[in-house]
Amino acid sequence: MFMLLSLAQQSNELHERLEDLMKSWESSLEKMRPRASYDRVRELREKCATTFLRRYSADFVPCDCPVCDTPGEYSFSKLGYEHRKCPRCLTLFCSPRTSEEHLERYYADYEAPKAWTNLLLQTDLERKIVQYFPRADIILDVLESRESGCEIPVDKQAFFSHAHHCPEEVTK
Repeated sequence: MFMLLSLAQQSNELHERLEDLMKSWESSLEKMRPRASYDRVRELREKCATTFLRRYSADFVPCDCPVCDTPGEYSFSKLGYEHRKCPRCLTLFCSPRTSEEHLERYYADYEAPKAWTNLLLQTDLERKIVQYFPRADIILDVLESRESGCEIPVDKQAFFSHAHHCPEEVTK
């Protein structure tokens, strides 16, 4: 009976730790991708993508894999755009697709790309704190644990230095 009680207690403790981790993850995700802003951008993407497709789909051209030039196999359709998967290199790509000229027009004239860029710029620091700093800390720990010296390339030193010296409360 003692063993069953101990297992139940361990299970409860594990459950509480998982709940804490989920709350932390949800908080981090909200900082990187604020729900209201992200939902607005997603709605704009859907609206702009369907409008663009209606306007220019007659000019779309079939294409093979942009990586290895192998014909792709149909994978799924989203908002009217067919996605294909390359059986050779597993790249997922759209085909048929628009011309480069029309794509430039989409990014210049439509609201969705601008809204997405603004959201990324607004959350830039939060994404770095949540995504990159913990990874930099892991890399630094590995480098510091090696007996043979390992130098960080000059162009990466500022990032690693910043991540390593970032106040603890910022990285949580």
